[in-house]
Formats: sequence, C-alpha cells, structure tokens
Amino acid sequence: MDRGVSSCWRHGGRTVVEYDFDSIFNHPQVMMRDREAVEKKLRIMVEGGKEKLMVISDFDYTLSRYEDSLGRRCWTTHGVFDNCSKQVDPELSLKLQLLKEKFFPVEFDPKLTLEQKVPFMEEWQVSSHS
Repeated sequence: MDRGVSSCWRHGGRTVVEYDFDSIFNHPQVMMRDREAVEKKLRIMVEGGKEKLMVISDFDYTLSRYEDSLGRRCWTTHGVFDNCSKQVDPELSLKLQLLKEKFFPVEFDPKLTLEQKVPFMEEWQVSSHS
C-alpha cells in the first residue's frame, strides 16, 4: 500500500481508502493549531476524490505573471477571489473587502515586526474562512 494508507476496501462499487496521517503530522516541519480540524479537512478532500480537488497555490507571483502582454498588472490569487466573489456572492465579497481594508495595511506596515503581524494575519485568515 501507499505510504499513509492504512486500509483500503470496496464499498458500493467505490474504493474506500482509510488514511493514517501520522507520517505527515509527526514530521518536525509540520505545525498546526488544531490537528483534529486539519485531519477532518484532509479526509473530506480525500473522500471527494481528485476530480473535485482544486489547489490554489500562487499568492505572490512566483508562478504566475505579474503583468500581461499589454503591461497590465495581473491578479494575485487573492485578487481572483476578491474580483470574482462580487458576481458569485456579493455579501461574501463585502465581508472580504472589509477584512482586507482592516488587515492589508498591517501586513505591509514596515514599522511592525513579523511577531507583531502574525496575530493579525491569523485573525484575518480565520475571519475570512468562517
């Protein structure tokens, strides 16, 4: 069996895989506040299957373009959410905009240390996903 897979069986014509995430969670470079919540999210992703998985990973133009062929600045990953959420869920869009107005200046404030910024960034992340 693959690393991390603790058991595998067929149920209703579908292969069910039970994962043991200890090999990931016990790695010294993996840190999280709430292991149970993270494991629950990972299980939901695994159960959903690769067909339903979308990974968005480029938040700082390391993989995507900064400018398009006409010299216009491209959206960051957050920019895609900011701009597209207006059409999908205007109420969510307003919530995200208000959070950005509150926390974005803190993120780039040169007078604050990383240690001072982290609690604000954590609050922003939690507020955005609740």
